[in-house]
Amino acid sequence: MKEIDFLLINPWIYDFSAHDFWLKPYGLLKLAGKLRKAGYKIHYIDLLDPFHPDLPKSPKRKLFGTGHFYKEAIPKPDFFRDVPRRFFRYGLPFSIFLREVSGLRFKGVMLTCTMTYWYPGLFTLIDFFAKYFPKKPLYIGGIYAKLCLKHLENFIETNYPWLRWDIVREDIDTFISKLKETYEPSGKPFSHSYPAFDLQRHIPYVVILTSQGCPFSCPYCASKKLYPYFIQHEPEEIIEEISFWHQRFGVLDFAFYDDALLVNFEKHLAVILEGVLKRGLRVRFHTPNALHARFIDLEVAS
Repeated sequence: MKEIDFLLINPWIYDFSAHDFWLKPYGLLKLAGKLRKAGYKIHYIDLLDPFHPDLPKSPKRKLFGTGHFYKEAIPKPDFFRDVPRRFFRYGLPFSIFLREVSGLRFKGVMLTCTMTYWYPGLFTLIDFFAKYFPKKPLYIGGIYAKLCLKHLENFIETNYPWLRWDIVREDIDTFISKLKETYEPSGKPFSHSYPAFDLQRHIPYVVILTSQGCPFSCPYCASKKLYPYFIQHEPEEIIEEISFWHQRFGVLDFAFYDDALLVNFEKHLAVILEGVLKRGLRVRFHTPNALHARFIDLEVAS
């Protein structure tokens, strides 16, 4: 039995279709990195892991770190019964999940949920831990928990009134400070606090966030609700992070998760790219969050 402080889990995806287009739970991995730095013993289970050795069939992988997830067909929810397509659970078979959890002894569980409409994967985990580990607290974060709080509250309070749970609303450093009031770290501080991509079995790519939030307030976008302020990190810190993953782990592909990557280009992204070139880092960059087209001129494009 492996004793740890906290178990961190990236849930399954329940959907008609899902692909790994540089899709990682950045917030959860960032939390994992800072928990390790603080001295907490953690264990990470990625239920979307396409490289798990016990998968019945290895999913196809594609260029630049992208690819498919393992999937199993499941019955469609009632509200999708008229949709003429098959419905799937993407990720590890439930039997593998049970085997991994059974070998752990933990003080609490930390869960996330990225897309708001992928909440069924989170609900499955909440149901499991409420029934089989009812005394263990759950800490829930991610985009869904922040944007659809009432929906989450109603689900838990209606079905599991005994459950100890909390929504992670504050920044990570503040959350860990509060955590220390109840749980002292049982290990030694880790060497760095980068997001814990090294806890994966394989690192096909690394997600980079050079800024937080967005300076714009588009009415259709939730960025301001998630991050009220726009903050750009120091370019040298980003260069060091890219260099670390490339030189230590041989990572070639990096995906920017910024909402406004090209804002303040000359003093921010240009400095980062020039720094990468000066260090001779032969890497590739991807922008799954897209770019503001109006900021692309000849200099930026070149």
